[in-house]
Amino acid sequence: MNRPEKSVLRVVVNGLCLFGLMGMFACSNNKGSEESEMASEGAATAESWDNERFYNDFSSNNYFKVWDQNGDTFLDDNEYLQGEYRNYDTNRDNQVDQEEWRTAHGVYGRDTVGWADWDIDASKFLDDQEYGAGFNRAGWVRAWDSDGDGRLSDREFSAGMFKQFDRNGDGQLDAEERRAFQNYQQRWGGSANGGGTTTTPSK
Repeated sequence: MNRPEKSVLRVVVNGLCLFGLMGMFACSNNKGSEESEMASEGAATAESWDNERFYNDFSSNNYFKVWDQNGDTFLDDNEYLQGEYRNYDTNRDNQVDQEEWRTAHGVYGRDTVGWADWDIDASKFLDDQEYGAGFNRAGWVRAWDSDGDGRLSDREFSAGMFKQFDRNGDGQLDAEERRAFQNYQQRWGGSANGGGTTTTPSK
């Protein structure tokens, strides 16, 4: 074999070797990515909560009792209204301004448009009467009152909270949805700081 032929053969062989090495590297990367995705999916599944698991955790706190002022183990419209109004009023000035209203609604992915329908006197604040009117129009207690008795049991309250944070409606709270609920807990507190919780039922 003459010199030019050997050179061509060497180039071909080197090219094939390089191509093979690149293929091995790509396969290794794909395998690593697949393993990482499988691990992430497994972790998310392991962290998911169903309604019952959520209730067990939720009922172990003092959230429901904080709002149940008469201690009858139910929340009526007035108890729900007062508890929510207090917690919307984050600066404790006995009125809810537009930013407090918008922030609270935004936590739950609710429509933050419509402030003017609540601020009836256009004062840029909601007193308890204005808030009560908007609250009654929204029908939030009725949305969670599964037995239609006009009040919420702890089970109904917990189930409503669960649906609120089950954003994709799959009957499970995945890791991201649980983080959203934990952020909610940190924002409005609960028995840990003597406060209530703010709930905005989905319709």
